[in-house]
Amino acid sequence: MVMDGIGCDIWTAVAEGFRRLRGAAAHDLWLGRADPHSFRRGLFTLGVENSDVKAALDGPYRADIEALFHDITGSTVRLRIQVTSQTENGSNRLPVAPTVLPESRATAARRRASKRGGSPADSDASVPNSNLASPEAATPIQQQGAEASALRATRQPMLVDTTANRLVLRATEAWVDDPSGGFNPLFIHGPEGSGKTALAAHALARLSAAHPELDPLVFSGESLSADVNAASRSRSFGRLQRSWADRDVLVIDEAHRLRNRYTAQSMVVSLVEPVLRRGGRVLVLSRHPPGDIFALSDRLLSHFLAGMVVALREPDPASRRAVLASVAAVLPVGVEEGVTRAVAEHCPGSLSDAIELLRGAAERAAADGRSVAQADVQQQLRQPSPTDRRLDDLIAMLAEETGIEVERIRSAEKSRDVAAVRHLCVYLSSHSLGLSSRRICRSLRLRSPSIVAYARRAVDRRRRLDTDYEQLIQRVQGRLEGAQRDLEW
Repeated sequence: MVMDGIGCDIWTAVAEGFRRLRGAAAHDLWLGRADPHSFRRGLFTLGVENSDVKAALDGPYRADIEALFHDITGSTVRLRIQVTSQTENGSNRLPVAPTVLPESRATAARRRASKRGGSPADSDASVPNSNLASPEAATPIQQQGAEASALRATRQPMLVDTTANRLVLRATEAWVDDPSGGFNPLFIHGPEGSGKTALAAHALARLSAAHPELDPLVFSGESLSADVNAASRSRSFGRLQRSWADRDVLVIDEAHRLRNRYTAQSMVVSLVEPVLRRGGRVLVLSRHPPGDIFALSDRLLSHFLAGMVVALREPDPASRRAVLASVAAVLPVGVEEGVTRAVAEHCPGSLSDAIELLRGAAERAAADGRSVAQADVQQQLRQPSPTDRRLDDLIAMLAEETGIEVERIRSAEKSRDVAAVRHLCVYLSSHSLGLSSRRICRSLRLRSPSIVAYARRAVDRRRRLDTDYEQLIQRVQGRLEGAQRDLEW
């Protein structure tokens, strides 16, 4: 929907006021791609590109934007934010980042070895793959050794541009290109195995290519605590601080492990403050947002909140398939069709667990001199139950009837048409298949069983008012094998 000229002028003024209030970095990240849709009867509708932006604008920034509307228009304006675009694009694979996040001691050891002329640990990744290029000229043992070397090289963190990480990727690249724009420190939080390490490795690779003179200091909350405790016991705390001084890039991995460790937190503060004063870059990775890290000192918390805090959400099924397809593309052995899809949809655990499963199967297949087949991963996958298969059939039917893709129904997208189909799926799963609320929530990744009750009421109301909708439900129920039409719950 195209907004008229007055509405566009009002939105331009509001966006400019947000820039002055919260800074250019917050404006570019949260409102840079926002699309004003309509302004009618005190309700301003704003379209955003994904649910992460919607969550941020619905949370800490809603009051600011509505207050700016009141200052500009002189009346109360309610803000409605909706996701308007959920385009899946897994084909744009970013280059494999050659930098792995090490522990602090390993970083120092590798730096000293490189000054002496290289380290043995780096030689494996630089072994030429001439045997792979001409397998007919190599013995089977040489081929297996070359394939093992190539497999070790593919264990570097890989970053694939997907809808799950696109917002965080933009913030990370802004941190690399222009840290003074408000993205410093950059605090990235997300669940385990969601790709935080790959993001940091990608950022360090880009930073090394643009500024080879920089010497990053990379450590985790766990390793920092161990180093600090060892220095305290040996009374070499000052020497440890001096060895880490004069760095312009600081990366703190697993910052949530600093909880309740006040000595280590003081060390982090003493490291962060000089880096920020010199205009250096600070990147923090954590499973939890800063405010949820237990027993974090106020001083360290203020540093974490001083820059930009961005959430990395759990990859949806389409994003998992895109990442695994990119991993399979760089493996030195072939992967049969359907293997990556099966691993993406049925591997228990996180995305990193699925990647390790695929790489492990590739190592076994390379040892036998063959490609990866379904049998190599079948035993480690969660087998779909009869209930899972019936629910999959129901979702496929609804996708065929409504034209909404299966991936969008199973995703976290909250656009009106997708939410309506998801409500119908919940209703039929409960009303016709007799599934429990918790079982439906696990299958569709819903936050709470209360959403199931809401979906039932919403579908019941629409059935009474819309004849075509009632016919759609009857048609899908008729296609469900063995479905019961009026099952009581």
